[in-house]
This record gives sequence, structure tokens and C-alpha cells, in this order.
Amino acid sequence: MNKFFALLIQYKFLIIALFIAISGFGYKAYQDIPVDAFPDITPKQVVIYTESSGNSAEDIEKLITYPIEAAMSGLPGVKMILSNSIFGLSYVSIFFEDEYDTYLLRQLVTERLNTVDIPKGWGTPVMGPNTTGLGQVLWYALKDEKHTYTSSQLRQMHEYAVTPLFKSVDGVEEVISWGGYEKQYEVLIDPVRLQNVDVTYNEIIQALEKSNQSVGGQYLEFNREQYLIRGHGLYQSMDDIRNTVIRTKDAKAVTIADVATVQEGKAPRFGAVSVDGKERVFGMVLQRSGTNAAKVVEKLKEKMSVVDAALPEGVSIDIIYDRTEITHKAVSTMTSALLTGSVLVAIVLFLFLFELRSAFIVILSLPISLLIAFLMMQQYGISANLMSLSGLAIAIGMIVDGTIVVVENSFRLLQENPTASRAEVIAQATAEVAKPVLFALLIIAVVFIPLLSLEGLAGKLYSPMALDIVFVMLGSLAVALLLVPVLSYMMLKQGNQTHSPLMSAIKSFYTPLLVLALKHAKKIISITFLIFFVLAALLSQQGREFMPKLNEETIMYRVIAIPGTALTQSVENAQAIENFILKTYPKEVLSVLSMIGRSEKGETAQPNYMEVLLTLNPEFKEIPALDKEMTKKLKEKFNFL
Repeated sequence: MNKFFALLIQYKFLIIALFIAISGFGYKAYQDIPVDAFPDITPKQVVIYTESSGNSAEDIEKLITYPIEAAMSGLPGVKMILSNSIFGLSYVSIFFEDEYDTYLLRQLVTERLNTVDIPKGWGTPVMGPNTTGLGQVLWYALKDEKHTYTSSQLRQMHEYAVTPLFKSVDGVEEVISWGGYEKQYEVLIDPVRLQNVDVTYNEIIQALEKSNQSVGGQYLEFNREQYLIRGHGLYQSMDDIRNTVIRTKDAKAVTIADVATVQEGKAPRFGAVSVDGKERVFGMVLQRSGTNAAKVVEKLKEKMSVVDAALPEGVSIDIIYDRTEITHKAVSTMTSALLTGSVLVAIVLFLFLFELRSAFIVILSLPISLLIAFLMMQQYGISANLMSLSGLAIAIGMIVDGTIVVVENSFRLLQENPTASRAEVIAQATAEVAKPVLFALLIIAVVFIPLLSLEGLAGKLYSPMALDIVFVMLGSLAVALLLVPVLSYMMLKQGNQTHSPLMSAIKSFYTPLLVLALKHAKKIISITFLIFFVLAALLSQQGREFMPKLNEETIMYRVIAIPGTALTQSVENAQAIENFILKTYPKEVLSVLSMIGRSEKGETAQPNYMEVLLTLNPEFKEIPALDKEMTKKLKEKFNFL
């Protein structure tokens, strides 16, 4: 063992270079690993939704949902299939075992989806975005400062200007439009005029479909030149629709204008968004599964200048919710805890060792061990979040245990052997404590390994924390037994050194106390057991919660009105709630957002359902009391809640 540590000291610069390189890779990993508030605990799933406009839930269940469920039930790794059939929509969620690759699962689902036979005209099944339940990274609304545009025009701006630009950002999977109205051209058929010209509905539909086309006709050669042939028949205006020929009767063309009125209208919608008492066009950005939420939002904000340039004057993007705010708060909380712990450890070490060089070596082991842990986190795909970083915070004091033992023993032997070879003294000092250090740190790491056996939701929550503790303890072990002997050889002085007055005072106080305790060993053990049982009883009365509470400075209410409530009525209800909250709590509440019903991207909420999000003043801290008071007042004020 002595020879091994002597060899390390002999190649000291190589060892230092190795740890510098590892620290560099660790710092790069620290910058690259995904950052989030919580670990992603959502199950691995693929969603299939089918828009079937105007069809009943019963028919959709039989003709769309059931065939899709039957086709997907035989896929490998399927745990469960849940479906929801509502008016105009089939929604199927397929849950898989976590060990399967997401992209492989989506490929398998696509292959099976091609075999599903859906009746013509009943919609086309579409896979939902490759995201998770925590994929919503940015909410925003279009703001028309001069009130010059209609909700349909704002919706068009979002669909054709904002959405393509945001979807071009790396890490963005989908941009959902919600609120406003989708523009459509309506052909309102007059049954009386239709009967007069003896034309059927099917003939009108076929005429509209066939006329709104562009076709290619190859090319012609004429006078040694080549001319490309193109039939451009796409509608350019409503007059083009009116002039569409349905058929010829008595040598006269029967057009759409002869049997119907053509006008610009609004497509049926299934949801709306209101902000501070006014309807708005709302956008929601979903990040791709496995990407870094903080970096995605950062890139989206960089894209804002391009988006603003694409929008007309007076229209801008108003950010409502930014996921990085809570993420940065969570990560900064843990980072602050790590830094505070490191500073306290440094102060305690200096007071006990009373030697700056020794304290410096021990303190240096902290960041290096943490960087090694970050490097291993990246390799195992663990994100930086409250749970995983809490593992590092828990281990902050244990990280330096091995280093302290090696440094203290080296420091002591150097004092006792002022004339001996420094390399031999350091090698001997490290060899003496190598086994105790190895077993001590491994035992600490092994204690947390049972957490890795947890399955399901608990496993996803606590496994990253346990792995991080194991990683950082392995890193501290490598630092203590490989790097610290080299640093001790290069930095510690040989010969008599000044002893810590604090340590001397503690020894003078502790020694007689220890002797007294040994004389009354049975009493001490009895008192210890008594204290243990008292504390265990108190612990059983302690409150428990599954996850820590985060203060996002928001309150969200889920409001469910009477089934069958029309969307228009739900919008009025939402705006009444918003105006009441803003009027009653002007100092506490900054803004109120209501999301009513669903968007057109496969959500299943009905028009009687809404989510009301309150953005609170950061200076206001009594959130639980406000929540309780506000809930009571809302129920008293509104009878539809």
C-alpha cells in the first residue's frame, strides 16, 4: 500500500493534470445537464388524438377509439391504455414501461397506426407531441395595444407568424394556439334555391373539392423552347368560391352563387382564454422530451426579437408564465445551500486544524468531488433539480470526511517526523488510514443504495437523490486517496506547527467528560435509549408530505361548472371571476389568467371546465391564508362554482 501512494507522489504532476481534466469535464457537464425544478416523474406514454368534427362521443368510441385501442394493445412494453371519447374528439393514451426508448415507441405506434381502419370522413389519427407532463415551458398572449385587430386576425398572426418561428427553436416540440377564432370561409346553402336548380349537397361538396386544386401538366416544346404547364386552381378570394361551377344545366352553368351565400366566418371553437377580464389569443410552448428547459426558454427569448419584427406595429408578445423562474429559484436555493455549507465547513476546518494549508486542501476537495458527481450525473441522464441537488446538499459534510482523515494523519506524522523523507511520511500516513477511509465512505454510499430499488413514482423522485449521494461519495473517495496525498506532499510543512487553541480547549473539556461517561456507562446507555424512544414518539406526530411545496407566487383554481354549460357562458363566468379577484385583491394579485375548455390540439376538457391562474405580488408572502380567504369569497359570490 505504501508503494502505491509513493508512486502517486512520484507522478504528482500527472495526478494533478488528471484531476484538472476531470474537473474541466465536470464543469462542462454542470453547464450541459438539464435544469428543472423537479425530476420528470411522468410515465412514458404516447398520445393519439383524432379530431372528428361534429360526431357524437358514442360513435367516436365505436368507430375510432376502440379500433385504435385494439391495434395498440399488442405493442411491446404496454402497461396500460386509457382513452376518452368526447364530442368531436377521440383521445387515447398508451403507457409503456420506462426502460423503452421514446423514439422506438413512437415508431412502433406509427406502424400500428397505419393499420387502423377509420371510416372516411371521420378524421385522421395523429400522434401527440413528444413531450411530458412537465413540458410546458412558456405561456404567452398576443397583446394588441391599439385594439385595431379582431380576435380572428390575431389568431392568424399567431398561427402563421409566431408559431413557425417558435417551432424552429431547438428543443421546441409543439406550439399550441388557444383562444381567439380560426378564420374560415362558409358556404351557406339555400335549400329552396338548391331545389330549383336540382343540385344535391354532394355535388356542391365535390365541386368545391375539385375546383380548389393545383395540378401539373409536364411541359411542351415549341420553337426550340420548353414551356412548363401548370394548372393553378387554388381559391384566391371569395369570388372564386362563388364562381365555382357545380354543373351545367340547359347550356347554363350552375355556380355556387346560384345556390348559396359565401361569407367569411369563424370556425367552431372548444375553448377560450381570458386575461384580466378580456379574451386573448394565447400560446403555449412545449419542450421536447429530454431537453433542457432552461436552455429552451433562453433560446425562445432570443427569438423574441425576430417574432416582434414579424408582427405588425402595436402587436407584441406578453409573457405570462416562464418555467425558468421557478427552476432558477429551486436551483439557486440548492446552490446557496451548497455554498453556505462549503463556507461553514471551511470555517470549522480552519478553527480545528488552525492551519491554512490543511484547510485549503480539504476545502479544495469539495468542488472537485461535486464536479465528479456532475460528470456522472450527465452520464446517467440525471437532471439538476431540487431532489437531485438535495442529495449533494445532504452529503456536503460527508464529502470531506475522508480528506480530513488523510490530511490530519499526514499533518500529525509530518510533525512527529521532522527529518524523515516527506514522500515516505505522506505515503505511510495515507496507507494507515486508507482502509478506514475506504470502508467509511463506501458504507455511507451503501446506506442510500436501497433507495434505488424503489419503483414507480417514488423511484423517479428519490433515485436521483440516492445516485447523486453515491456519485459524490465515490468522487470524494477518489479525491481523498488519489489527489490529497499529492497535495499534502506539495503543501504541508514538516516539523512542529502551532496547535489549534480551540482543539486544545475542547480536549481539556472533553477528556474528563469522557472518563465520567465511561464510569457510568450503563446510565449513559439507558438515557440514550430513553431519548431515542421519546424522539421516535415525537417523530410519529410530525406532519408528512410527499413532495416539498414550492412558492411559485401563484395560485391556481380549477373551476367546474354544471355539465352542458356553453362556452360563451363559461367565458362570461371566467371574466366575472377575474374582475372580482382584481377588484377585491388589487395589492395581492397582479394578473389573472383563465383557460376555458380545450385547445384544438387534443385536450379533453369540456367547456364547463376552466383553470384560473393568479399571479401574485412577489412582496406578498401569506399565500395559504389568501388562498383560503379567496376560495371562501368566490364560493359565496358565484353560485356556479
